[in-house]
Amino acid sequence: MPRRAALALSASASLATGAAAFGVSAASATGELTTPKFVNKLVDGGLGTRNRVVFHDIQVSIPGSGQRVPVATWCPGERNSPFSDGDGADDETPAAYYPHQISIAKIARVLLNTPETTPTWLDRQMPLRASAGVSFLVSAGSGAVAVPATAKGVAVLCHGYLGSRFDLLDLAEFLAQEGFVVIAPEFAESLADPATTPAYARPGKPPPANPSATRDEIVKAAVRAFVPNFYDGTSQVKVVIAGQSAGASTATSSPGDFAARVAITGFRPPEVVDRDSSLARNPLLIVASAGDGVISLYPKEKSAFGPYEGIEIGVAKFFAANGGTKYGKYDLEQFASRIDEAKVFVTYELPGGSGNADTENTSSLPCHISFLSSRTNDAMVEVLSPLLPVARLLGVPVLDFDKYQLTKDSDAVNGALVPLIAKWLTQAVDV
Repeated sequence: MPRRAALALSASASLATGAAAFGVSAASATGELTTPKFVNKLVDGGLGTRNRVVFHDIQVSIPGSGQRVPVATWCPGERNSPFSDGDGADDETPAAYYPHQISIAKIARVLLNTPETTPTWLDRQMPLRASAGVSFLVSAGSGAVAVPATAKGVAVLCHGYLGSRFDLLDLAEFLAQEGFVVIAPEFAESLADPATTPAYARPGKPPPANPSATRDEIVKAAVRAFVPNFYDGTSQVKVVIAGQSAGASTATSSPGDFAARVAITGFRPPEVVDRDSSLARNPLLIVASAGDGVISLYPKEKSAFGPYEGIEIGVAKFFAANGGTKYGKYDLEQFASRIDEAKVFVTYELPGGSGNADTENTSSLPCHISFLSSRTNDAMVEVLSPLLPVARLLGVPVLDFDKYQLTKDSDAVNGALVPLIAKWLTQAVDV
């Protein structure tokens, strides 16, 4: 499953290495952390001149379970936004750090099947720098939140397995500056919370005795907190959904009339899709790379996760099964010139490539995690850095963190792709 091999290696590192890697460095603690290049581009190109962005971490209750789920929220607006106290008081802070956390206990629980009582003393806060122009609300919030009438819509962002609600941070900030209310819920597979338990059973293991809410339940609760009547079909607010890796599967399988869906480095629609469903009817954008060593674009005879038919075949099957719907398969430059199309498959491939994932040298292409924020990627690479050179030497799969350590290409990939995704989603909700 996504990230398992990498995290298994990190869990096996020495306690001394783990403590050092997960500790907050003196630089980050004093605010001296270098702002990523892509964030500077956001500031230069938008956050300073377009919508100001307000960040708020709220808690959403899951009906019938008593579970409360963190939902990272970015809202375009000024004071007296839906996330303020409503009186214009000084309830915001200057741009600072997002409360990102990596839990060693969660890694152990998921990968080693340790009990819920696994000690959490190695868990560490890994704060991530926010873009200039993003303000933070101090007080914690909960319950329903009104979407401002001026918002373009609500965008739901879904992280991958053992990921973070901040994985798609670049996309979240950019969509918010473009006028979307952006919500990123934390799923049970989150790397941050050692107390949550995925609802599915591990291979060969009995179902968990006390499972946390499913991804579908969490998406529904998060959407209803912002758009209460979305699921009864009477809402005037348009909602879009996007995800990466396992989150891509969440984006394509979540029930609801989403105005558009985006699946990044992963595509797994439900086994049965009605042609009238929103997945078949509404705009759909799929992004994949031939350089992805985790969920490959083309067929692989064997890998860390067994043989795989490849995303391209899965996409072709999906559209063929739904009335032979036409879709455009483009590279990034072509996508930019065809941004008005509703069914789009964007691929990163070698010119004249063979389409054989087992033989092509695709090291120059984005890998599985190149599409995540460099801020979350760099935090994980810091943890894994003592092990990645050895993994490369031995050919041990570490879910592309070894590739990313060499390329550090997230800023370049997102700098080109994120504005196009935002433009495509804006077009979808403006119809």
